[in-house]
Amino acid sequence: MSSTILTDLPRPKSLARTAGWIAVGPLAVMPPVAALIFWNAPAWQLVWSLALAIYAGVKWLTFASYPPPDGTSALRIAGYLLAWPGMNAKAFWDRQTEVPRPEIGEWLFAIFKVSLGLAIAAIAVPLLLPEHPLAAGWAAMVGVVFILHFGILHLLSLAWRAAGVNAEPIMQWPILASSVSDFWGKRWNMAFRDLSFTYVLRPLAMHWGTVPAMLGVFLLSGLVHDVIITLPTGATFGGPTLYFVIQGVGMVAERSEFGRRWSLDSGITGRLFGYLVIVGPVGLLFPEPFVRLGVLPLVTGF
Repeated sequence: MSSTILTDLPRPKSLARTAGWIAVGPLAVMPPVAALIFWNAPAWQLVWSLALAIYAGVKWLTFASYPPPDGTSALRIAGYLLAWPGMNAKAFWDRQTEVPRPEIGEWLFAIFKVSLGLAIAAIAVPLLLPEHPLAAGWAAMVGVVFILHFGILHLLSLAWRAAGVNAEPIMQWPILASSVSDFWGKRWNMAFRDLSFTYVLRPLAMHWGTVPAMLGVFLLSGLVHDVIITLPTGATFGGPTLYFVIQGVGMVAERSEFGRRWSLDSGITGRLFGYLVIVGPVGLLFPEPFVRLGVLPLVTGF
């Protein structure tokens, strides 16, 4: 990770002043409670309840670490907690930075992405389902990603920026990534990037160095995805963890002497290496049971 990114991200100074159990308590308690409640429910319900519980826990952690400054409206506080998936509370509370108002073209593009996802879910999935259920599951996942990650989250960013709030889009054109580092560090899911850099990468880097800390972030991400993906659906545990370990190894490789010699971090070679590392083993991240039991029911009506 670049030193610029590390220094630009906020530091949770107020966390030391906040009782630890208040800050991390929900994250420690909510996922086990969700698992107990939904353990015998259909797999897709357990998947999404665990994901929501973990999300709510880390969202509260960022709020407790960066409480809103005096004078922040109750509406803005509720908006951060309930209507904005980003994890950079410091930027959200910032009232000094002038936020450019989004143009109509960006609104139309976000609406297009939602529409494309709905079309995939409504047309492609039913066509594939009778004879190719696994392909239908993958189509359902693509549809959900376009609707939620690329569409709705973009619309939320637009709405907040239109209101003058510093809420940059969560997704930053990941298809244009020039390397593995560029994909995970600057383009895919900036909410998780901000969260992991602030609470995992920086503290570990201070003690172990950047490379071990970076590998630790990917290992933790893999374990979290294993809890959400494989445990509820009965898939083989370890696939998501292995996937993210591969991502970490890929980032180390592109920064090595060999990687710099062969331009694994830039240009056409960097893009090809990035696609190979990120897309090639994606089956480890999303095993067949998760696709069929955790995603497909959301589109087919459970």
